[in-house]
Amino acid sequence: MMDHQNQRAGLFHRKNMNEASHHTKRAYDLLKYGHLYEQQEDYEKAFISYTGVIEIAPDLADAYVRRAKLYHKLEKREQAIADFEQALARNPAQPDVHFELGNVYLELKHYQSAVDAYSKAIQLKPDFALAYYNRGGSYFSLAEYEIAIADFSRTIGLKPNNSLAHYNRGRAYLRLNRYKQAVIDFDKAIELDPTAHYIYESRGLAHLNLKQYEQAIRDCSRAIALNPTSFNAFHNRGFAYYALKEYALALSDDNRALELNPANALTFISRSLVYYSLKEYALAISDCNRAIELDSNDWRAYNNRGWLYYALKDIPKALADYEQAITLNPDEADHAYNNRAWILAERGEYERALEDCERSLRIGADLASAYTQRARVYCWQGDYERALADCTRALEITPDQASAYAVRGLIAHAQKQYESALADLEKAREMDANLFWIEDIYHDIRNILNNTERSNEENET
Repeated sequence: MMDHQNQRAGLFHRKNMNEASHHTKRAYDLLKYGHLYEQQEDYEKAFISYTGVIEIAPDLADAYVRRAKLYHKLEKREQAIADFEQALARNPAQPDVHFELGNVYLELKHYQSAVDAYSKAIQLKPDFALAYYNRGGSYFSLAEYEIAIADFSRTIGLKPNNSLAHYNRGRAYLRLNRYKQAVIDFDKAIELDPTAHYIYESRGLAHLNLKQYEQAIRDCSRAIALNPTSFNAFHNRGFAYYALKEYALALSDDNRALELNPANALTFISRSLVYYSLKEYALAISDCNRAIELDSNDWRAYNNRGWLYYALKDIPKALADYEQAITLNPDEADHAYNNRAWILAERGEYERALEDCERSLRIGADLASAYTQRARVYCWQGDYERALADCTRALEITPDQASAYAVRGLIAHAQKQYESALADLEKAREMDANLFWIEDIYHDIRNILNNTERSNEENET
């Protein structure tokens, strides 16, 4: 009896093995067919094949991977994530699958999830250069620039000729205001890929921030030659021309940039500076208004419009715009603090004016302008020693700071040192023709010196 039962059990076991073998063969045949259908771009049949595999062999991780990749190809990202996770639940030791999952999260802008997936890929495969690179990109998007730099550096260590790793590390340095390091990376990226217009754009921006305007113009021009519709290149070259007082060229580039991107608030702000320099105040205000319509949260548009209102002697509107700029971004609106301090000092509210100067100095974005403005307040107070010290600091930081020479001239005028005052004011006017606020005092000094000279001549005769 026992022998008969054992025989039956053996037959049953062999039958199950045969069925399992048949199912396994069928599953792998379907995987093969699914792959062939994908190659033929018959995605519906490929999907049916992969789904059939999962129904027959639900523990086969590769079936979920194949279907996940198909979902990804068809931009059905949520379904792709679900299948990648099913595959990893069955076999977590797959660095390439963690990497693919990270890529889907990256496309969905789920950057922290992408970081987590790439990190698992790197744990399993420590020399996975692309995983470091993509994780660096995810950290960049999370504004974790130092960590991004570390990942891009690891990529470069593994793949030193990866131009994009050098380029993106340079971009991270740009975000950290480490412009010289950015230029070094952009130089290497261009050496590896000399036809990539976007690298020239970025290097041009680095040069622009370093106030290397001629180099910025060369890079932007090269970018435009490679890509004639490069908005960034026209925009940045326009600002470089503006900084060099090439206002006609700046205006031309700003106009072209706005043709390419008519909804860019920053270009309207930039063009408003050009119009201001050309004394086209109405056009400048119109551009600030347009910038505010496009982006009502950009403090710079309010600040620039406030200065234009001040130039037109509309002090209430100027003050309102400065205060709006500060309200919008109290941690960055350094020039708005400077400009509000100007109006407060004119009103005799020196303590409040000095508080605004201190805020601008703490921000530290433009120390030369902040010291110059505080010097102006000290001058109004009659504290000429401190005023001169601040002018000296400003000129040490930025030797071509026209407004610092102008304020030093005003200090000399207040002390009745007219010849020194005239020398500084003439230098300031030569450097910047838009210092409208020194014109009355400049002509007053010239009249004083002319009258003195005539009086001396009369006494001699």
